[in-house]
Amino acid sequence: MILTKNNIFIITLFLVIISLILYYKIFKTTTINGNIKQLSSPILIFDFDGTICDSFDLAMNIYNELSKGLRIKKINNQDIEKLKGLSTTDILKELKISKWKLPLLAYKLRKKMKKKINEAKPHNGMIELLKYLYEQENVSLVLLTSNGYNIINTFFKKYNLNVFDVIISKVSTFGKSKMLKYLKSKIQNPLAQNIYYIADEVRDITACKKTDVKIISVTWGLNNFKILNKYKPDYICKNMNELEDTLKNIIEYKS
Repeated sequence: MILTKNNIFIITLFLVIISLILYYKIFKTTTINGNIKQLSSPILIFDFDGTICDSFDLAMNIYNELSKGLRIKKINNQDIEKLKGLSTTDILKELKISKWKLPLLAYKLRKKMKKKINEAKPHNGMIELLKYLYEQENVSLVLLTSNGYNIINTFFKKYNLNVFDVIISKVSTFGKSKMLKYLKSKIQNPLAQNIYYIADEVRDITACKKTDVKIISVTWGLNNFKILNKYKPDYICKNMNELEDTLKNIIEYKS
């Protein structure tokens, strides 16, 4: 096939349309399971990938499977430490993932992750910590994730984990600040404004600072201590014991 200017225009237009369709399908279908209005203080919001679930290796393998077809840079083992020290925006630039490819990549990643989620495991100590928090009075647990609800539900059933009052799924890559703002606007209890987000990425810190939500960064996920600390989270935990102590102090202080 000879590529004329007209053909290139048609192909480009087609790709843009497909990208917009996928964007709508992925990023405009956030689902909320549970009653936000009934949340009590303190509200502890957890991220899933990297924070609860040790999904980095699985996600990287799936990404590499897709990289050739999407014509994006493959991740080698020697790239990992460098990527962990970059913000999400810089990671996308480093891997040559354009804005129009991102929705397609997210769609394919989610589709494959759904089939392989049983290969993922929780970080050591996380299940026990979540169950402990669930048993405490006047503590609300919320999950905020870009994953689909079915993926989350499959993972939680495997580990007999039914602890979250509200699960917010299919949140867009850069849409967490909007969702945190929405969540705060729907909470009717005036005393339930002590909100903490436990997450592993720089973009989570940025989202929390935009919405006046306290951020507890953990260093065992996507981003490392150095770059997380650079963005000045309210708290930073290097291991599960530090996270447990931090949350216990918050609960005791608020009770």
